[in-house]
Amino acid sequence: MASITTDLSSEFHAISPRLVNMSGLRYSEFRKTLTPRYRKVWGDILMGYGGLLLIGVVFWVVQFPLWPIALLAALLGSIGFGYLHHYLALFMHEAAHFNLTSSRKTNDLMTNIFLGVLQGYSVETYRPTHFGHHREIGNVEDPEHHYFHALDLRLIFLTLSGIRTAKGIGERLFSTARRTLPASSQPSRSGFNWVVLAGGFVHGAIIVGAIMAGKWPLSVAWIIGFLIWFPFFSTLRQILEHRDFHASPNTDFTQIRHGAITRIFSDGPLASTFGAAGFSRHLLHHWEPQISYTRLRELERFLLDTEAGPIIRAQRETYLSTFRKLVK
Repeated sequence: MASITTDLSSEFHAISPRLVNMSGLRYSEFRKTLTPRYRKVWGDILMGYGGLLLIGVVFWVVQFPLWPIALLAALLGSIGFGYLHHYLALFMHEAAHFNLTSSRKTNDLMTNIFLGVLQGYSVETYRPTHFGHHREIGNVEDPEHHYFHALDLRLIFLTLSGIRTAKGIGERLFSTARRTLPASSQPSRSGFNWVVLAGGFVHGAIIVGAIMAGKWPLSVAWIIGFLIWFPFFSTLRQILEHRDFHASPNTDFTQIRHGAITRIFSDGPLASTFGAAGFSRHLLHHWEPQISYTRLRELERFLLDTEAGPIIRAQRETYLSTFRKLVK
């Protein structure tokens, strides 16, 4: 099924005041019940850390007598590390909407400690950029614009070779190299703060500690996972969420408007991890940004029972089918 050329957010908000499900419950009343489930949020975050710990323990315990086998294990382990870094980074998005704790101040502090340090940036840095994405989705000014790129061999090479990562780091360090963003999408404070320093210390301790303990495959896996696979999965996910099936790979969407596309993906192990923290129901998040991902399943079930149902069904895909349609 081909995607339509808008995420229909304006259309949804036009009809939402009159939405009523088959049982006669008004959407305005149902929405009030969709408060965050904080225990689930933190349980899901702990699962991500558990996965990182499990891979780390395997590398610490298993002996690799031959270096080619050790290198192969490191390359395979790096995929797991990268996937889990990507998984955990998605919860920064939930934190940007103040859905990790009931207190906004505590939300940001806990986010920076348990997510920001590992990812290397603070939620205060991320939030204005993400809110800019909500305002500018599909426009040339969208600050989250990986979907401007075609999913082709060139992009895959640039990402897996580390070239895009190096460019991104350069843009963070040297503001003159950054893509010009609207003032409202710029971070509210410097991106270089205690979170960045703590993150550098944590990553450095893991890498150096593993080498000093004679566990160099762990060090290699951690470095490649964080610097190569993590950006690759992040780029791929955003393209699958927002790239128009009919977008020309030759069009420069930094100059020409792409248009707003937002999809909703089927459930399953891949969707619940690759699209964790509600990203698999990204269409609903763009309709109702402040509703926690812990309640999006219920929101979807309700809306399918209203006149908004056909809109949702028209945008339903799977990650694999979307990949096949977009890859060039």
